[in-house]
Amino acid sequence: MKRFNRTFTRLNPALTGLLLAVLFLGLPARPAAAETAPSWQDTGIPFSSQETGNHFCFDALQPDKLLMSTYQYDQPTYSLDLKTGQKAQLSALSFYDCNEATGQLYGQPAPGSKDGVRFSSADPAGKQVTYYPNAQASDGSLWVYSTRFKSGNSGPMDFYASPDGGTTWQKRELGNLNGDIQSMTVAASDGRAVYLITMDSPAPNRRYTVYGSNDAGVTWEKRSELTYFDDHSIFTPSLYFGTQPGRTAPANYLTIIRSAGAGSNGSSTIMLSTDGGRTFIDVGANGRTGWYDLVYSDNSLVRLHQGDTGRDLASSVDSGKTWQSLKLPIGTEPYNPNNGYSPLKLIQAKNAPNNLFLSYANGLDGDIWHSPDGGKTWHDLGPNMVNLLISPYAPTYMLGFKDNKIYRLDLSSLADKTETNGVALNNALDGTYFEATRHNLSGLFKKYWTNHGGLAQFGFPWTEPFREYNPADGKIYIVQYFERNRFEYHPENAGTPYEVLLGLLGNQQTEPLRAAGHGAFNHFDNMHYPGGTYFPQTGHNLRNSFKDYWEANGGLAIYGYPISEEYEEVNPDDGKTYVVQYFERNRFEYHPENKGTKYEVLLGLLGNSLLKSKGWL
Repeated sequence: MKRFNRTFTRLNPALTGLLLAVLFLGLPARPAAAETAPSWQDTGIPFSSQETGNHFCFDALQPDKLLMSTYQYDQPTYSLDLKTGQKAQLSALSFYDCNEATGQLYGQPAPGSKDGVRFSSADPAGKQVTYYPNAQASDGSLWVYSTRFKSGNSGPMDFYASPDGGTTWQKRELGNLNGDIQSMTVAASDGRAVYLITMDSPAPNRRYTVYGSNDAGVTWEKRSELTYFDDHSIFTPSLYFGTQPGRTAPANYLTIIRSAGAGSNGSSTIMLSTDGGRTFIDVGANGRTGWYDLVYSDNSLVRLHQGDTGRDLASSVDSGKTWQSLKLPIGTEPYNPNNGYSPLKLIQAKNAPNNLFLSYANGLDGDIWHSPDGGKTWHDLGPNMVNLLISPYAPTYMLGFKDNKIYRLDLSSLADKTETNGVALNNALDGTYFEATRHNLSGLFKKYWTNHGGLAQFGFPWTEPFREYNPADGKIYIVQYFERNRFEYHPENAGTPYEVLLGLLGNQQTEPLRAAGHGAFNHFDNMHYPGGTYFPQTGHNLRNSFKDYWEANGGLAIYGYPISEEYEEVNPDDGKTYVVQYFERNRFEYHPENKGTKYEVLLGLLGNSLLKSKGWL
């Protein structure tokens, strides 16, 4: 089986630093006095030094669960409960790849096997998959991709795509694609945007071709050809290929990192494409003792260089054409592995990519610094830790390991509010960009939005899709907030009308009223209103204009059951008093000034209200 580098984290160890997805720096600043900075909390969970050598990932389906594997196919996977400290065997299977955007884990049943196994906390027994995924979507969808040689271990390859995590596979035709496929990558913001790079001719003039597909490999387009002269004398030059990390990175941003080989000058070059691989520009050349890291954060490219001449950080808002210097809060001394200084470790929060974290890689020196804006400003978070891990869902928190203990740092007050920050057009297939809120809508969420009333029913999007813990059922979902509601992706309902569900924002917003015993939310008997409907499930009546609107615009599936009777309430958005009625998923408002028009009943902006209560708007 041929493996490909899906991200810049599984590469030649000699180039590991070069490929770290780093991302941040800027003007050092302490948190504002009005905002209390978080501090490390001892979880009380012991953790041996041997265990820190395991392969870790967060369970994307259950909150506060850390999964551990040893990379050995015949060893089990364990789940550590970060609340109770209980460690239990999750599965007899071992994972090699963990997708923190979907919760799917992939391993091999035996060394050298061409097929694989897929399991999760929802399916610990697992299932065999015909093709081991070489690349996986990280946008929350279940798209995975695989290639296999047509015969033997070299030559032409077949390409396979699976929309359901590997349960079913579809063979895709590669058309006139020639050469040996060197690498495959998937856009972070759209799991259907797939790219391949092939080597079409050997040394001394190596020719590479970049191909792109916007529809999960159904159609392919030749994007560009690149030729590099092979002047090595010891080691063969190598080339690494990937999309820009960060959930908000445009789908057509690609990076090629070319190593010239140790026998020449030991240098490497980073090439960036912002048009899906059609053109590339040079954004950094690396010497023997240093490297560049490039990430997309807060609508700009952020570039960090570390070398024997010093370290510097810069950002670009014009696709890498010009760069503006940013100030580092730490690590301004030159980096050299022989002078005792540790390299800097840069981490991007996967679920909130505007947030960058910077510390010394040894986990011992200095403090950890946080930037909420792509490196423009920095805040000191306190002592450095080993093996820093950031939750791939909101509420966001960081784990650190020290003195055989696990420590936890709550980042929700700093990181989560950046979800509503405006982003750039992400170029996702069939996507729509809304200038009013500067957010994108695509895929299943756009289909649901369009088919169920669009702007009038749901309003503009306020966030991009991201993973969030739902306190109503204790699970984690891909969600996207709109002015009037929250969409939730339920892959367990794939292929049914319930694959996308609306959040129970009516329930969530009225919880304080119900807890206080507000009379309108008490259980009512059937009032036998003329033309009315009584719902024994919740003990409430529905009548007149509210009933007409409820029935005409989606009824139970869109709004849920009524959870109150009609009553007068002050609208927090305009300060006026209206007759309202709450439902599980929304609030109806009666506007007599619009009587006889389609605006006689208007929906409450419950998405706005919830985001304001979180401090995100």
